[in-house]
Amino acid sequence: MNINGQPVVCSRQLFGDVDATYLKYFVNHNSFQGIAATVFYEMGNSEIRDRSVLDPLIASGKLVIVDLRDIVQDTYRGASRVVGSEANNAAQFLTHNDCVNRFRPLEPSWILFMDMDVLISYAW
Repeated sequence: MNINGQPVVCSRQLFGDVDATYLKYFVNHNSFQGIAATVFYEMGNSEIRDRSVLDPLIASGKLVIVDLRDIVQDTYRGASRVVGSEANNAAQFLTHNDCVNRFRPLEPSWILFMDMDVLISYAW
């Protein structure tokens, strides 16, 4: 993955039924804004519908999907793939740490943590 001093976006964890078409839109929007890579974390009961739509973005390195369901399930007494409110804060801490540790060696200009329902836009 080639970051070249560009920014990276790390999204909060995905829950429930998620539409891959929206994730594709979100990643493409970020890419247009100069974001090198976008990371999503699957946990709890998340299921990405039509996941194959995302394959070209994953292959290009613009999208990284990290599956933390088994880690969270094992660590937080496995609420049957459902992350309870007790584990939510710990899961967010886990995703932030993962993102920083995953991208810091690639020297991005900055790392932004944001929800997937927020689209960034800035003047050039």
